[in-house]
Amino acid sequence: YEDNVAIQQNKTTIKIDTAALSFPESNLMHTLNGFVYCNSPNLRIQAGQKVRWMVMGFGSEADMHSPVFDGQAVQSAGKPVYSVGLLPSNTYVVDMTANKGTWDYYCNILDHVAAGMRARMVVT
Repeated sequence: YEDNVAIQQNKTTIKIDTAALSFPESNLMHTLNGFVYCNSPNLRIQAGQKVRWMVMGFGSEADMHSPVFDGQAVQSAGKPVYSVGLLPSNTYVVDMTANKGTWDYYCNILDHVAAGMRARMVVT
């Protein structure tokens, strides 16, 4: 860790303050299936296809997630929902019928989406 900070410090004139309260969060990444910032392979779905998402929350007691599927009408437990609130170790089944277009799906917690928790699906 200290070696990495020293290497990065030598690349910039900006002082890296590892003691700052914002430092740990600024280096934290939130992933979807291990990928960040839409760098995963795009999911390819046929328009009108019925899709079942199995969503699961991981992390500590502070890690609540709120998955959102842009451009899609989704249902959980047979009821229409915008999102489901995922606490750690919770799982939900979310069903949708795919609408044509290129859409993002992401965690709607603002610092999570800012930290990379976003992916893309292409519905043709």
